[in-house]
Amino acid sequence: VLLVFPDFQSLDTFEIFLRGEFPGKQIIKYDGRLSATRRMATYRLVEENQYDIILGTRLALFLPIPDLYLYVLFDPEAQGHYSEQVPHYHALQVLYERVKQMGGALHVVGIIPPLWIYYRLCMGEFQEGNFECSRLTGARKIKTVALENAGKQPVVAPSIREAIARVLSLGERVLVWVQKTGYAAALGCRDCGFYYLCSDCEVALRYHLDLKTLFCPLCGKKVKPDDTCPVCGGSFWEGWGEGIEKVYEELQKYFPRHRLFRVDSESPLKECTVDMLELPGIVVGTSGMLREDLLRKSSLLVILSFEDWLYLSDFNARDEFYGELHRAFLLMGIDVQSAPQVLIQGSSDAVAKVEHFLKPWRVFYEESLQKRKVLRYPPFCYLVRVMGESRNRNRCNVVLNALRGIMEENGVGVTGPFPGAGLRKRGKWTEELDLNFEEGRLKEVFDLFSRWMVSIEREGIRWHLEVYR
Repeated sequence: VLLVFPDFQSLDTFEIFLRGEFPGKQIIKYDGRLSATRRMATYRLVEENQYDIILGTRLALFLPIPDLYLYVLFDPEAQGHYSEQVPHYHALQVLYERVKQMGGALHVVGIIPPLWIYYRLCMGEFQEGNFECSRLTGARKIKTVALENAGKQPVVAPSIREAIARVLSLGERVLVWVQKTGYAAALGCRDCGFYYLCSDCEVALRYHLDLKTLFCPLCGKKVKPDDTCPVCGGSFWEGWGEGIEKVYEELQKYFPRHRLFRVDSESPLKECTVDMLELPGIVVGTSGMLREDLLRKSSLLVILSFEDWLYLSDFNARDEFYGELHRAFLLMGIDVQSAPQVLIQGSSDAVAKVEHFLKPWRVFYEESLQKRKVLRYPPFCYLVRVMGESRNRNRCNVVLNALRGIMEENGVGVTGPFPGAGLRKRGKWTEELDLNFEEGRLKEVFDLFSRWMVSIEREGIRWHLEVYR
């Protein structure tokens, strides 16, 4: 039996349960915390069939496990199942293909099924167990707060500050969910309106006050801001938009006598003390904060800048946000005495769209699938992103245009080439091309693409592929 978990905390908790339930069975853990020596020793023991039950993160998918029949994956909606490093993959997709090719039984245990699982439920490839709809009425009180961030208005609305104060007075915990890292989404001159852009990506650089540095949210490029504006010489800088540092700073000002914790890429949850999990206070964080142990013991969830979640460029972003949102709704306040509450703050236009995200998951996913079918997005078609990285921008463009011509001649949908969005490095350029085609044409497109790759292997371009289906 192979059990796959999205994070270490869930894995460790379940290991304790299994050792109590099955004292005579050989149980082993396999995850990224093992040293290289220990990992190799475990690999060999598993290969020799020395264990009955194997628990692990997505790394355990690649163990040479003989006679493996039952696969169980927990929390399919969790981000920990996705590999952000090359090669990109999702643990559930790997297990799904493995069972199709090698046989066995795959069980998925979670709160909200991802969209692709819902699609396969509709197609009859999966059988539904007891996925539970979010209990949005009665058990969870949800309110919206419209706040136009103009002038010197505070980041957190007064009504939300009052709600936080009430929860803290009861000795309970508050979670404040922020989408952006850093202090401000952009840093600019108050006099002339100039603001810093990434020279490679042409997007606003995000300002991190703690580091006094600007970061590109796409390529990670670092820039130190000037003392004065390079355009008009003005000396008054202003940050536009709020990130987690700015929210944390404001809450410190309003609640100086209460414990505040920050959870983001610079202050990850694993580095925080036990106080965050056991003592009352305010936890300000990005999505990594939404762990089950924190949600269960918190009675108020505040979602700031709701509009930040509405306009992300990734076509999967809204569906993934919906899953995170409803998982938080379901787990909020299970272990507290008072009735849990959710407050959603945003502009008036944004909060008007909140109702769309409160629909039952079947309704939400059905609407999402209808849009994807019209737009020829996965799961109805393959979407392949071909990205080339070179120090010569024109070379990438010429070579990708040749691929475009080949694909168009054969009736394959093509978009681009256009500047890439994820792999730029300083001093290099990336260009990308998107291919869109039906599943039945996979072999044909693969053959065309392979012949093109052979023809341009001497161009000196580094290639990267992302496949969505």
